Amino acid sequence: MKEGGNNLGGGALAPRRSPRARATSAGRGGASGPEQATSAGHNGTKAFAGKTTAPLYKRLPKGPHRMGPDEVAENQRRRMYGAMIEAVAANGYGRTSVKQVVTLAGVSRRSFYERFANKEECFLGTLDLIASQAMDHIAATYRSAEGTLEQRLGAALTTFAEVVQSNPKGARLMLVDAPSAGPAGWERLTETLTVFEERFAASFERAPDAAPLPEPVARAIVGGLRRATFVRLLEERTDEMLGLVGNMLSWTLVFRTADPSPLGVQLRAVPSEARLGSEDDCARVLRSALELAALEGYGNLTPMRIADEAGVSIDMFFGLFDDMEACFLAAIEKLGEEVREIVSDPGLTSPEWPAAVRRSLDALMRYFAARPAYAQTIATGVFAMGRRAVDLGAELACEVAARLTAGAPNPPLTGLAQEGIEGAIWHTIYCQTTNGGTDALPELSGYLAYVVLAPFLGAEEAARIVTEDRV
Repeated sequence: MKEGGNNLGGGALAPRRSPRARATSAGRGGASGPEQATSAGHNGTKAFAGKTTAPLYKRLPKGPHRMGPDEVAENQRRRMYGAMIEAVAANGYGRTSVKQVVTLAGVSRRSFYERFANKEECFLGTLDLIASQAMDHIAATYRSAEGTLEQRLGAALTTFAEVVQSNPKGARLMLVDAPSAGPAGWERLTETLTVFEERFAASFERAPDAAPLPEPVARAIVGGLRRATFVRLLEERTDEMLGLVGNMLSWTLVFRTADPSPLGVQLRAVPSEARLGSEDDCARVLRSALELAALEGYGNLTPMRIADEAGVSIDMFFGLFDDMEACFLAAIEKLGEEVREIVSDPGLTSPEWPAAVRRSLDALMRYFAARPAYAQTIATGVFAMGRRAVDLGAELACEVAARLTAGAPNPPLTGLAQEGIEGAIWHTIYCQTTNGGTDALPELSGYLAYVVLAPFLGAEEAARIVTEDRV
C-alpha cells in the first residue's frame, strides 16, 4: 500500500512537521508524509490526554475533486493507520480512543466506522500493514543481494535495522505494543515472528556454505534479535540499530555449521513433576492468582475471585496485599525467586560449566512444564499486568542469562551473546507455551543449552557436548 511514493513500513505516514516540531521530535520517527497528508496547522485543533493536538492530515476538500470514492476510502484508511501509530506512540494502546484517531487522521467518526468495527480492528489492520511492508522490503533486499550467506544476511539485517531506525513508532507498535490488544495482538506478533523464523531457516537451507538450521535454533536466533530490538525500542535507543547490524549478524552466524546438526529430537510430553507440598495462605493466594490469570485473563479478575479460588477470606486477601496489582507483583517476585534458585548450580562457575548449563536448563524447563500458569505468566501474562511486571520479567531474563554464562571459559564470539541468550530462552518458552503447550518444554532444554554454549565454544563443539551429555 504505497502513497506518494512512500510506504508505512518506512515511516511514510508520519506527518509532515514544521522545522521547529521536527527538532523537538528528533529520534521519535518523524518522516515525510503522503502527498495528500499535509500538515493541518492549528485548524481544528482538539485537546485530549492532557495535550493539545492538531490533525496530522488535512481533510479532503468537499465537492468535486479528482479522487473517486474508492480512492477517497483508501486515502482515509491509510490516514487512520498513520493516526493509530501516532496515537499509540503518545498514549499507549489502552488509552488510545477512536476520537483521538479520527482527530489525528482528519476524518469523521462515520468514516472510521464505515471502515473499522472498532479501535482494535483499526489497530490490527495497522499491524498487518507494518508487518507486510517491512517483511516485503527485507525479503526484496535479501533476494537482490549477491554473494555468500553472510553477505546476503548482512544486507537483510541492514534493511531491518533501517526500517526500525527510520520508523521507530511503527516498529514499536508491532514489537512492543501489539500484546496490548490482547490475544489478537499476540497472534499478529506471533505470525510475524514465525515468518522471520521460516525465512532464516530457508536462507540456511539454501546456502551452499551452511547446513540447515533445526527449527528451535532458528526460533532462538529470532528470539535474540527480537530481544535486542525490543530493548532499544522500549528505551528509545533506536539510533543504535544500524550500529548493531554487525552484532546481529554474528549472533545469527554463530550457529552456522558445515554438517547437519545432530540435535534432532521429536517433541513429546514429559510426565509432570509438580510437587506443590504444603502451602501457607500467602503462597496459595499467589499461585491461585497466576493460575486464574492464565485461564481467565488478568483483566477479568477481582480480589474476591482470587480469594475464593485460594480458599481464603477477602479480609485475608487485603491483609496480605494492598490491591490486586500488589498481589500479582508479589507472585512474579516469588516465581523469580524459584527460577533463580534453579539456575544457581555451583557448576555454572566451575570447569564443568557446559554440563551445569545443561542441567540448569533441563531443570528450568521441567519447572515450567509442571507449572503451565507460571510459563504463561512469563510468556504473555506480564504484558497484561503493567510496566512494573514487564520490568520484573525483563530483570529475571537478564539474571538467568547472566548466571548461565558466568562460567564461560572463553570470550563470546558475538557482541549480542548476552541479549541473544536472554531473548532465545524467553522466546522459546513463549512460542512453546502459546502454540504447543508446556509439556514439551523439557525436550527443548538441549537446544537451549546449545544456544547458550555456541556463542562461547562454537557451534560444532556446543553440539558435540549437548549430544554427548543428554539427560
